[in-house]
Amino acid sequence: MLRPGWSYIVRQGVSNLFRPQNQTLLFLLSLGLGVFLLLSNWLTKNLVLGRLQVDASDGSPNLYLIDVQPDQTATLSTLLSQQQLPLLEDSPMVTMRIESVRGLPLSAVEGRSQKETPASSPTLRVPRWVMEREYRSSYRNSLGATESVVAGAWPPPPTPPGAPIPISLEQQLARDLHVTLGDEIVMDVQGVPMTTQVACLRKVDWSKFNLNFFMVFPPGVLENAPQFHVLTTRVPDALSSGALQRALISAAPNVSAVDLTSLLATVAEQLGKISRILELMASFTLLAGLPILAGALLNGREQRIKETLLLRTLGASERQVRSVLA
Repeated sequence: MLRPGWSYIVRQGVSNLFRPQNQTLLFLLSLGLGVFLLLSNWLTKNLVLGRLQVDASDGSPNLYLIDVQPDQTATLSTLLSQQQLPLLEDSPMVTMRIESVRGLPLSAVEGRSQKETPASSPTLRVPRWVMEREYRSSYRNSLGATESVVAGAWPPPPTPPGAPIPISLEQQLARDLHVTLGDEIVMDVQGVPMTTQVACLRKVDWSKFNLNFFMVFPPGVLENAPQFHVLTTRVPDALSSGALQRALISAAPNVSAVDLTSLLATVAEQLGKISRILELMASFTLLAGLPILAGALLNGREQRIKETLLLRTLGASERQVRSVLA
């Protein structure tokens, strides 16, 4: 809405935006769409690439040693020390599956709809991947750098013999399983049923590259179960990474080294190519809008000439006419 206190040039220029055949909406749509595509592509690219950056200053690992046998941990720890690399994490992993939740067997705890389940049968609607996946759980009595307790306590107090084993669950997994503190979950630890009880809920920052787990057991429970270890370290450059991997071939040929820096660099390179394609498409869209803009300007050229002549006849100066058109 025009204000009486505005100058004549401003009032006349704003009024021209709404005159017939001005095509202001077409101008804004052509330019705005192109700018929107360019900015959205740029912001998305920076967001994704920012997530893939490994910041060495925060102590995050960038190289993983996988499938380390329990009797090889001391050897690899010495090897890392000889290579002048830090041993950031040493986590044992035990493979297991969920057998029942809150007394309901696996057949009654799955992601089926109510139409597929008899009304008399108690069920929990749980995502199918949560029930059917293999969990690689660890055991320790402390929290990781990317974890925080949201309910309960960890480590748990000592439990009497025969009592359910206290475990810590990641909070989103607990929400999917519809369990809370005190609920029981029976785990199938490679053929051996094990009754556990939720004693702690953790919040895990999955954006970090530390070793994070859905389930954590206390020490003294899973030590005799078949397991392997994962060790993490941080290499300063590709030369150190290559030297470590060459030493691994002699010391522990069964151990696999995953260089996260190289992996993320490859992913970032592919994302960069996709980003350049998107930028090219957005630029083409912006350039395609310029002929539309020019055509709209030429289409209203005669009308603007008449308005200019009328303003000049009424005494407007050339500078005032330019300002109104601008």
